[in-house]
Amino acid sequence: MKIYYISTAEIPSDKANSIQVVKMCAAMTQLGHAVRLLLPDYAAQRGYSSEDVKAHYGLNSEFDIKRVKLSQFLGKPRFLWQSVNTARRDQVDLIFTRSLEAAVFGLIKNLPVILECHNMPSGRLGPLWFRLFLKLPGQKRLVIITRALQSKLGEKYPLTLKNEQMLIAPSGVDVDRYAHLPMPSSAREYLKLPQKYTVVCTGHLYEGRGMDLFLNLAEAFHGLQFVWVGGAQVDVAYWRSKADQKALSNVLFTGFVAPALIPTYQAAADLLLMPYEQTFSGSAGTEISDVSSPMKLFEYMAAGKPIICSDLPIFREVIDETTAVLVPPMDIQAWMTAVRLVSNSPGEYQALGQRAREQAAKFSWVARSQRILADFPKKEN
Repeated sequence: MKIYYISTAEIPSDKANSIQVVKMCAAMTQLGHAVRLLLPDYAAQRGYSSEDVKAHYGLNSEFDIKRVKLSQFLGKPRFLWQSVNTARRDQVDLIFTRSLEAAVFGLIKNLPVILECHNMPSGRLGPLWFRLFLKLPGQKRLVIITRALQSKLGEKYPLTLKNEQMLIAPSGVDVDRYAHLPMPSSAREYLKLPQKYTVVCTGHLYEGRGMDLFLNLAEAFHGLQFVWVGGAQVDVAYWRSKADQKALSNVLFTGFVAPALIPTYQAAADLLLMPYEQTFSGSAGTEISDVSSPMKLFEYMAAGKPIICSDLPIFREVIDETTAVLVPPMDIQAWMTAVRLVSNSPGEYQALGQRAREQAAKFSWVARSQRILADFPKKEN
């Protein structure tokens, strides 16, 4: 199929949504589809080629990227309208998007549309756009990242779509990049990390991600090395100062690391942490703890290491006690017990990591794309 993915994401960037967009484009390309990613021509991203994007995100396949100049009039809405018109002119088989407006414009233009939904419609017009998507006729499919989000949407909107028009597809992982990870000692040597038992957390330092708990654990286990990979410069500076105040010489905040290098940091770990609080936020600062599907969880699973994770309902859609150690959020004593048990008996808990790795295969981006594209769009007789 000829597929145009229409996105307003900044690519490349350090945002999780940009990773998800490019990984899906790469996966659909691997499946043999002709994929073009349409993006606004943001000044900060000018000059980046498809090869640059491929290297930044560690992609296994290359797809076409077209950047469209943003108009001073109407900005992003006009970009989305123009992109849909371009797709119609080019006679695409499918528009794929996370934008409600692009999905609606696509249906208005009588094009098959797949809309990915990662959160509740927001803003003053978000609910209106979503209702229009549900109401408009045409070939469409709604992809929702969690059962919890589907339930929450169903409480507010009439999800009267047919079964084949709606499916749940959690985030994914590029399992090929985890197929031949180096041994922890080799990864630590490459990354210039100390050769000691290493506890790693990867991801942004957004509110509710458990940074205080991370530092408390480092304070309780001076003999272990704690590494947090990722985060905006201003947030990294703040949490480094907090670690300095506690005189924690066993803590490292790396700051932003290109997605292509994340698997190496996870390979350097003996233990991976997801110390999320009861409520946590995303990049926009909005709470997403009841609907989220963090890519980090699937990466951890693919890495094949023991995982200690906050016991939240949203994570239990993917993991359970057979694949991770689940601990009440922010219960420092319970977390200390879990870290002590896993670090003192690495062989015993390695089996959890291995089972998680086996489960990760079904969450690959390619497998996800196959499910989402299956029997869509329907061919006319």
